[in-house]
Amino acid sequence: MLPKILNTFFGYKIEMVDPKNPFLSKTLWVNLLAIFCMFLSKKYKIELDTQDQVAILGAINILLRFITKKQIGFYEDTTGKNKDIQNS
Repeated sequence: MLPKILNTFFGYKIEMVDPKNPFLSKTLWVNLLAIFCMFLSKKYKIELDTQDQVAILGAINILLRFITKKQIGFYEDTTGKNKDIQNS
């Protein structure tokens, strides 16, 4: 859907070759875990400076970008392979 929007409004042509399911993204899970840990640190009064938290998370995200092989994708199935799923 996003590629269609970008193409329609901005003229960008994006081809997603075999996009990865977003729930399999290491980056997504690390960031969700970081948010959870930030809430826990407030609850249990663990002192870690906000700048340190941002620096640590930024470094982890940069490392994850180096090992990422596929982009995540939210798209419509145009192949018809998941026809039964779409109609239910």
